[in-house]
Amino acid sequence: MNPSSIPYSNKTSTTTAAAASLLVTPSTTTNQHLRCFDIVGYNNGADQYIQVHDSAAAAAEGAVPLAVLLAPAGYQFSWSWTAGRLFANGIYVCNSSTDVTKTIGSADCLFDINYRG
Repeated sequence: MNPSSIPYSNKTSTTTAAAASLLVTPSTTTNQHLRCFDIVGYNNGADQYIQVHDSAAAAAEGAVPLAVLLAPAGYQFSWSWTAGRLFANGIYVCNSSTDVTKTIGSADCLFDINYRG
């Protein structure tokens, strides 16, 4: 297959320093289908939650995430969607001191996200 005919390619978005969030990518068109496959990271702070939002920008405080993962203090965290989780607007990942709504935490996490878009 000709590589130029492949409409989507695998990409990675990674923090370069400890952070509270990462805007992985906004969707650039209404027809673009973003798929998140893997989220891997490290929590260098207190116990907190990692949230994933379908958002083209930083999700507002109090926003409800699509997915939540507990990240214990001093541990790596990861999760994976075999077929990829669809996102219409963009992929935004952040830490939060609360689970079901966003309450942004400190810049104490590393994020590495594998997606296609």
